[in-house]
Amino acid sequence: MKRVKITLEFILKASPALLYQFFTSPSELVRWFCDDIEVQGETLYTFSWGGYPELLPASSGHRGGNGTL
Repeated sequence: MKRVKITLEFILKASPALLYQFFTSPSELVRWFCDDIEVQGETLYTFSWGGYPELLPASSGHRGGNGTL
């Protein structure tokens, strides 16, 4: 299946600190983004939707540096 890039914009009425947690914490991401997240070490995440896994390396700064998940 060919991948298609989709861009969406939303206005979120929440504090930046709260949004940061929802976008970077695996336990929060599974509440609204995907079915499951498996964290493998500090740099690799497996996101699952409907039983189909997708690997995603974390950017250079997640968990203590200057980047994000």
